[in-house]
Formats: sequence, structure tokens, C-alpha cells
Amino acid sequence: MIDKRTLETILSDQQEELASRAQETLCHRHEESQIDMNSSQAQVVIGVRRSGKSTLCYQAIQSSGCTYAYVDFDDERLVDIDASQLNDVLEVLYKIYGDITCLFLDEVQNVEGWHLFVNRLLRRKMHVVITGSNAKLLSGELATHLSGRSKEISLYPFSFSEYCTMKNVDVKSRTTKAEAFRQKAFDDYMRQGGFPELLTIEDNKSYVGELVDNILKRDIEQRYNIAYKAAFEQLAQHLLNVVPCPIVIKDLAKTFGIKSDNTVKNYVKYLEEAYLLIGIQKYSPKSRLRVVQEKVYAVDVAMMDKRDNAFAGDNLGFRLETVVAIHLIRSCKTRGLDVYYLNDRSGECDFIVCKGNRVIQAIQVSYDISSEKTRKREIKGLLLAARQTGCTDLLLLTNRTNDEIQESGHRIKVQTVCEWCQDLEDATYIANYAHNIASAAPNDASNIATTNHNIATAAPDDATNIATDTLSDATNIATGNFNIASDHLSENKRTVDDQVRAKVKPRMSKELIRECIAEACVVEHSVDELSALLNKTPNYLRNFIIPDMIAEGILLRTKPEHSRGQTYITATCPDK
Repeated sequence: MIDKRTLETILSDQQEELASRAQETLCHRHEESQIDMNSSQAQVVIGVRRSGKSTLCYQAIQSSGCTYAYVDFDDERLVDIDASQLNDVLEVLYKIYGDITCLFLDEVQNVEGWHLFVNRLLRRKMHVVITGSNAKLLSGELATHLSGRSKEISLYPFSFSEYCTMKNVDVKSRTTKAEAFRQKAFDDYMRQGGFPELLTIEDNKSYVGELVDNILKRDIEQRYNIAYKAAFEQLAQHLLNVVPCPIVIKDLAKTFGIKSDNTVKNYVKYLEEAYLLIGIQKYSPKSRLRVVQEKVYAVDVAMMDKRDNAFAGDNLGFRLETVVAIHLIRSCKTRGLDVYYLNDRSGECDFIVCKGNRVIQAIQVSYDISSEKTRKREIKGLLLAARQTGCTDLLLLTNRTNDEIQESGHRIKVQTVCEWCQDLEDATYIANYAHNIASAAPNDASNIATTNHNIATAAPDDATNIATDTLSDATNIATGNFNIASDHLSENKRTVDDQVRAKVKPRMSKELIRECIAEACVVEHSVDELSALLNKTPNYLRNFIIPDMIAEGILLRTKPEHSRGQTYITATCPDK
């Protein structure tokens, strides 16, 4: 039992520590846009230890301008605290911070019964932001006790773009010098990894070794009462040595002398729940085949070699594949996509990206394809994926090569991982931004409809007209409708183009590009016309901007009579 005076000392120390972050150079991360500080739901950020969860939440809360209090339950002085004392914690926080509208609970899963406390805060309309390093403890309790009252955000170590931001590397310029610096930064990132503190710590091996040890002992062994600690730790270290690799339960059980296959399955599951390993399933239309031989990756390349007795060489191919895997998983998760790997007797393909049951892209990763043997092997994997899934979007990612290959009637795009990471992260940011807008629009429309219903009670005729007009306006806002009817298409198109051209700048954010495209497409435009209008390459618009806008229902593909077979883009109609 901790007395209130001691609690006040501890929480005041934590307040001082948090305030010191205002003096630090911090990186604004893509996941920040997913934290909704206006929501009545608890915002739950989950990820591996030391990935920057606390800093992310701190920045989101600071940006919102709300009054808040902070408590870190990963403090050794709070190790014995239980749910019965959480009200004392709240009382002391009010004393230190004054009146607050938001409570920031760091590593709250350390307190058994924490969910009951959070539920009471939510009932009192308090905004709650939570972080945690264990997916099962948080997700399981949230699903049971806070069903529908929480939103989960997964956070990983720095992406390549975020790494560049912290290293002051220009990620936009296309000059020879900028691209050389960017490639050098990527080479460093692929070896060093993305844990934020590794940017300032020289003894990387000691840092990563202690981090892995803490995850194994504190996040897993203590919480799950692991009986065979030595065997469990040996298995964990072994998997980090050999990733990326498929999991074969029987082989692992035999290697480490574990009698029960279920025990091995649990050990692997615990490692994934602590975010030490990230798993992807095997691709198959059959569910029973997807759940066997999961392939696992380290959550960051730093964990592949910066540990005692890792006995690891450069392993550049595996490291490159791991970078791609983590970037792909974090991007696809926010966009409602699934990632698999393909492996059968005919060959393998590293990544299969699906939307529902439809394969939308096949990706193969190879560090260097200058060897003809390697080149043929990687192409063979993509052609296998094309045959088995019907996918036509084939991508070969390498460390240095940009190219395009025509093989067996298929077009294969070859791109550097450095460049691909940038394109992927920009697309993810746009998807998050659009999702937030789409989520807000129905709420706005619902509020308007409720108000109109109240008016209708007093004045039915007038209210009917108002409700009809308002619903139409709300629909237009929700769908991003900017279609303008005009009998003089060419004159209207020139006017719209002039308006859009006035907004175009040498360096444009993705949001502004989308806004300009939506505005231009109130009248039909081809991709080439949009490219010339915005001074962007057609492939950039075709591959990374327009598909997302079509998926969101903002744009439609059309083929008007004057198109001569070329696809045109237009804004969606209000009634669709």
C-alpha cells in the first residue's frame, strides 16, 4: 500500500519528466493522426517497448490543447500498486494538475483490474489515452470490459521516413545529392534499425540486449508464469537469430526438448503478443491452410543481430525483407488490407497483399538482382503468384535498381525499397487522413438530422424542406462531391483548370494534391491532363493517389466518347 504523500512525490517526478520533453526534438509520426482526442472512446496505443508510444501520445495530447494529467505505471516505485489505489492516484493527480479533461495512463496493463477504473472514467466523460506493451492483456480486457468504448492504434519503431526526419535527411528533393544522402540513410537504417533511442546511444548492442531481456522477463515470464524459463529464452533467442522464417512447431519442440507442442505454440504466441515478433500467415483460399506454418519477422532489424551470441553476419537480404515486412504490415493494417506469404512446391513469393478475398498486389524482395540466376528466381516467384492468384500488379523490390520488366505477358515493376517506403508512407498518411474525415462526416450528418427532426415537430412543412436540403448538403460533404453541372464543358473545364493551377506549388503536400485532383475532376480529366496540370508524373498519380481516391468513392473512372479509348477521371455523383 502506497501512501498519498509518496504518490504525490512519484507523480510530481513524472510530471517533471514529461515536461522536459517539450525541450526535445520530437518526430511527428503518421499514427498521431489516428488518435482522436474528441472521441468518447479510450485511445489505446499498443506496441513493443521503447518504440515511442509515450511520446506519440504526449504529442497528440499537446496538439489537442486539452488539460491533462499523466501517470507512468512502468515506474518501479509503483510496482505494487493495485486497482484499489487508482482512485488515490486520481485524487493526487487532481491536486498536482488541477482540473483536467484527459488522463494519460502509460503502461497501464501493469495494474490488475485497470479496466474497471478506466470504464468509470469514461462514464464520467473523461478522455482517456492508454499505452501498453502487451497486446493480449490490453486487447483481451478491452474486448471484455470496454467493448465498443476503445480504439486501438498499433505503433512500431521509426519508419524510414521518420528516421530521415530525425537525421535531418531530405525525403522530397530529387537532386542527385539528395538521393545519394537518402540512400546512405537507408543503408544505415537497414543496419541500425528504428528504435528512437538508438539514434543517440552508441552502445547499440547493450541497449538491444537489455531491451530483449526486459521483454522476455517482465512482459512474458512474470505475467504468464513461464515454468521452463531457460527453454523459453533459448527458443526466443533462436527465433530472433533465424528470422524471417516459417514456424514449424514440432521442429522447435524437438530442438529445445519441450514435450508439448501446445507449449511451443504458446511460447511463440507470447512473443508475438509482446511485439517481439510479427507474424504473417501463409496464403491460401482455404482457412485450414492459412493457420499453419506462420512466417515470423523481428519487429525491428536491430533485434536480428545486436544481441549477445547472435552470431549474425550482414544478412542484407533478410534485413531488407524485414524492413519491407514491417512497413507493409503497418501500412496495410490502417488501410484494411491483409498481408500473406506464398509458398508451395513450385516456388514462393514474399508478400501477397489482399483486400478481402481479392489479391491486389504480389511483392518479391531481393537485395541485388544483378546476378541472372537471382533475377530469374525472383521473377519466377512473381509469375507463380500471378498464376495462382490472378494478380496483375507485380512488384520487385531491390536495394538499388529501378526498372520495368516484361515477362510472359506480365509487367513487373522494379523499385528500390528506399523509394517504395516513401511512396507507401505517403499513401498511408493520406488513407488515415481520409478515414478521419469520413468518420467525422456521418456524425456531422447525424447531428444535423437530429436537429431537423426537432424542428419538424413544430413546423412539419418547413422542416421537411430544411431536412431535405441539409441531408443533401451532408451527403455531398461525406462523399467529397464537387461535381458542377454545366452545358459548356470546355469553357467550364478551362475555368476549373485555371482555379486549380492557381493552387499548384513547386512542392505540394499529398493533401493539397488530392484537393486539386478532386476540384479538377468536377469535369472529366485524363490522368495525363491531371499530370500536366499538377506538374506530377502520370505514374505517381496513377499508382499512389488516384486509386485511393477511387477506393474512397471520391473519383470514378469513365470512358467518354471523345476519349479515344483513354480512361478519364471524374468526381462521383451525389446520388451514388
